[in-house]
Amino acid sequence: MTSRCEFDRHPAGDVVRARVIGRVTDEALRQYHVLVTQFLDRGQPRAFILDLSGVERGSDVSIATVREVAAMPPALRDPSRPRVIVAPPGVPFGLARMYQTLSDRTRPLLEVVGTMAAACAMLGITEDGFEPVPE
Repeated sequence: MTSRCEFDRHPAGDVVRARVIGRVTDEALRQYHVLVTQFLDRGQPRAFILDLSGVERGSDVSIATVREVAAMPPALRDPSRPRVIVAPPGVPFGLARMYQTLSDRTRPLLEVVGTMAAACAMLGITEDGFEPVPE
């Protein structure tokens, strides 16, 4: 199975969420950064969540690619806006934390958490308020 990225929005909180689902590779990670940047350029939300909880075990993302993507300009342009990565335990969580550390200067309000509930609590929204984004 290849991976895909789906977007939804929490209108009450003005939060956009990108959910990555499936097996992720180095090339897919690079492409998702571009895709998320293009999506957020349509209207910068108050906050952004990158949900990696649907990423399959066995995904193959290298440390070099995490460093490369961390060096790219942030998808959410305003550094004062919070962003949260939801990552499952193990390698995905570790890579997300590495990304956070490498991105500290350009993404100072980036947090990494283990659950969507934790991400929503940080942003003061409910999990059930997300709505699909029309294509």
